[in-house]
Amino acid sequence: MKNEELEIEPREASVRETKTLLFIGLGLVTLLMFGFLIKSYFDKAVQTKVDEAKKDLADKDYSQTKPDISRDDIAELKKEIENLKNETAKQSKKQQQSTSQQVSTIKEELESADVLAKQSYEEQSNVVLDSMAKVVCDFDNDVTGIGSGSIWSFNNKYYLITNYHVLEDSIGNCGITIAVDWNAVADDIEKAYQDDNLLLYTVSAEYTYWEDYDVAIAELLPYEQPLSFLENIALHTNEEECNENLSPGTKIKIVGFPYTSSLALPTITEGIVSSWEKYEDIAYYITSAKIEHGNSGGVAVTDDYYCVVGIPTSVVVGTTESLGRILMFTESDVKQFLESIL
Repeated sequence: MKNEELEIEPREASVRETKTLLFIGLGLVTLLMFGFLIKSYFDKAVQTKVDEAKKDLADKDYSQTKPDISRDDIAELKKEIENLKNETAKQSKKQQQSTSQQVSTIKEELESADVLAKQSYEEQSNVVLDSMAKVVCDFDNDVTGIGSGSIWSFNNKYYLITNYHVLEDSIGNCGITIAVDWNAVADDIEKAYQDDNLLLYTVSAEYTYWEDYDVAIAELLPYEQPLSFLENIALHTNEEECNENLSPGTKIKIVGFPYTSSLALPTITEGIVSSWEKYEDIAYYITSAKIEHGNSGGVAVTDDYYCVVGIPTSVVVGTTESLGRILMFTESDVKQFLESIL
């Protein structure tokens, strides 16, 4: 009995092992098949997505980046580009012409301004020179004194402004001459006077003076020629623009009748304001411009003749050179002095 049971148990164990292995094998096969099916499904799905994406890209490229352009369209575009080039060239040429015209206009304006400036300079210089008077006074012992002065129009009258010492001590007989036409005066004084190219007036014996300033203002009286001849000759004050003193280094001109000058024509000397000085609270310019006896009472003007800035008054003679003194006397001062005598 024991031997039979021992024989039966091994056989049953072998059957159980075989079944177990069979089940395991079937499970593995099932898993493999299931995995294969899943892989096939996903591969197919991925391929489908790839194909759809390719199709979309292909459709997008053809619809957006490859428009349907004909040769006629290309030719039309080329024509438009050429027209734009031509239009740009025309605009550029027009701009160049406009710029050239503007430059030419500016040049003409500058040249015109230069001409006007020269004309203004000449006119202003003529105004100053025409208004200069040679002052001649009789003194005791048959002595004749000569000085300079300027003619001013104020309150419908005409006045001589000069240094007080020019008129001081005269015996009341003072007169002035004014050269209207310099060429005529230089050629023949008598004929110039007859033709009214040389004017002669009398200085009133009753005049106003300021001894401290060495300034005198006298009304002019007719001699043989009417005072109306002075209408376009006499100076008018420009106190709004000509009211400042000059700085050292500023160019100036001195106009007057020094003893060395021609009989009836003024002279002009040039120089600079060298410095300032005060004498008894009266201000003077020191100038390098030449001043001689006879210049006293004339005018010092700016380099462009635009403003009267002083009255040449004296000369200080040094060992090597002489420096003139000019009373600081602006056109604003002129007006104040004229107003004070009314």
